[in-house]
Amino acid sequence: MNSKINLLLSSLNEQLNFIDLEIDNQIKKCESAIDLILKSISAVKKIVVKSNFKSDLDEIHFFKEIKPLFTSKLIYYNMIYKVEMKRPNGGNRILKKYYHNELSKLKAFFDNELEFYQYYRSGSIYLDYKYFQRGKFDIKLALDNFSPLKKILNGIKTSKIIRFSRFFAFTDLPNYSSNSISKGANARP
Repeated sequence: MNSKINLLLSSLNEQLNFIDLEIDNQIKKCESAIDLILKSISAVKKIVVKSNFKSDLDEIHFFKEIKPLFTSKLIYYNMIYKVEMKRPNGGNRILKKYYHNELSKLKAFFDNELEFYQYYRSGSIYLDYKYFQRGKFDIKLALDNFSPLKKILNGIKTSKIIRFSRFFAFTDLPNYSSNSISKGANARP
């Protein structure tokens, strides 16, 4: 199972790099990337449904280390798509204000999720059996509310997989926003 998923991830990364180089329009780039990522996630889901994890540790490893590599890309491109679709027309001052506002939203996300983010960043494992195993839902650890991903991940999700994937995705978004601020591009991409 791991070799098939690794090949899928490698192929996805190559295709995303190609899209990044070949498509200049940010919105079109995101649309193409999202389409590819959804196909990859669907393929991963089929592999996981057909195969059983050999142990609890294998399942935890998949949901903590492997799965977010796919889902975070979907969240990342979806967020860029939303940011660019709502991007105002205007000069550098208006665009800088807009992108700074988007960065503030990311900071608020990390501030609101500080406890879980610290768990992730510290390399903690003591709650992995609750966070990264299917069927280990704990009402005290509320499910994430990211509806589009919930539908796609049905059957191959854990109580924290969406939140965990958002950490991966949101880690890269400040770079995108900062680059957009420094470019100060007036034209829609």
